[in-house]
Amino acid sequence: MSESDVVITTAVIPGKKSPILVTGEMVQKMAPGSVIVDLAAERGGNCELTVPGEISIQHDVTIVGLFNLASTVPYHASQMYAKNVATFLLHLVKDGTLRLDTADEIIRDTWLTDGGEIVNKRLRELYSLPALAVPAAASTGTVEPGAPTAAGEVKNEMKLDLLTSLYVSCWRGSLDLK
Repeated sequence: MSESDVVITTAVIPGKKSPILVTGEMVQKMAPGSVIVDLAAERGGNCELTVPGEISIQHDVTIVGLFNLASTVPYHASQMYAKNVATFLLHLVKDGTLRLDTADEIIRDTWLTDGGEIVNKRLRELYSLPALAVPAAASTGTVEPGAPTAAGEVKNEMKLDLLTSLYVSCWRGSLDLK
């Protein structure tokens, strides 16, 4: 254990004090700056030096003894996911206009379908589809609902499927993107 930079302990016995797995002597032998995350802190902890409910530093080793630490993960994971989605959507929309610029690596690599056809290279490989001769949605720049397509038809709805399982649908006049 003296060679470990991070140690996570999880041994809990319901209704009893947690067993000591990490002694004070073991902590002394750890490198300065190492971290012990004691998920059993609520029942006394698996580390002899854990201070239940607190983060402490013993022998230059940080010991995390917070209660129910695992319950905080979903909240923070949701915050991180929401931030990523918001940042991605802000990248797609500039000045109130949905940008479908295939020269942009982020947009190109998250674009899955166009006109009912799979256009994403990795997805085509996954489904053993032949490579596209000409990259789909080869036009660059911005596309707005109601703009005529190459065939001259006017589309009032645009759809962009994303690898992040998002489905963005913009209806002309019904969604203010500004």
